[in-house]
Amino acid sequence: MGRPNVDAAFWRGEGLEGQRLLVFSEQGMGDIIQFALYLPLLARNRCQLTFLTRAKLTRLLQPLTKGIEVISTPATERQFDFQCGLMSLPHQLGTDLASIPNSVPYLQAEDALVARWRERLGEHGFKIGIAWG
Repeated sequence: MGRPNVDAAFWRGEGLEGQRLLVFSEQGMGDIIQFALYLPLLARNRCQLTFLTRAKLTRLLQPLTKGIEVISTPATERQFDFQCGLMSLPHQLGTDLASIPNSVPYLQAEDALVARWRERLGEHGFKIGIAWG
């Protein structure tokens, strides 16, 4: 996706209360899924937070992004005070080994899909392991 063409300063860790911040995803889907965990932490700064990401990920990230506007097309006509790449959030939030967000699970399957697959597989289903390299 990359950096959008918006006229906003890059966020460098300044106070965000009352500010409008656009966070954009600039890497692959795996990185977006992993680093989206920082969005709720960032939203605690009482800012108006908009997350620009791939349309394919909006449903998956929905439980994580409550109270955060999620868009999949650049908002060039909108005004933002700051912008920041998703992968820059750990640095800008001053993350160290002790403060890496680790609330798990942070993603959830949709209730309707869980019910549909439970009906199809039964109560006990089966387990699948996935290795990705």
